[in-house]
Amino acid sequence: MSLQATCGGVIDRLLARLRWSSLRSEPPYVAVIREATACVGSTDRAVRFREAEGLDRLRSAIDAAEADDRPVLAREGQQALFALRRSVLARGTDIPPEG
Repeated sequence: MSLQATCGGVIDRLLARLRWSSLRSEPPYVAVIREATACVGSTDRAVRFREAEGLDRLRSAIDAAEADDRPVLAREGQQALFALRRSVLARGTDIPPEG
């Protein structure tokens, strides 16, 4: 992976944190789910998300949304998780399917 791609992912995450810290209107798990949803449809973005421990963060965000009684957001996160897993699996990386 190129330095530019790695830096791009770091910058995206920093911008998401900055938006959270300046707006303070939504909990951090919302940004994680939205970040994951934005990666759907782009294999390169999906891979970068995964390499940044995004799938673990997304699972935690889904749990937090469910605990916060936000089922629509949790469902959106689940859909993004499934789509990202399919995208990365299609590329031939080493994420085993859940079952």
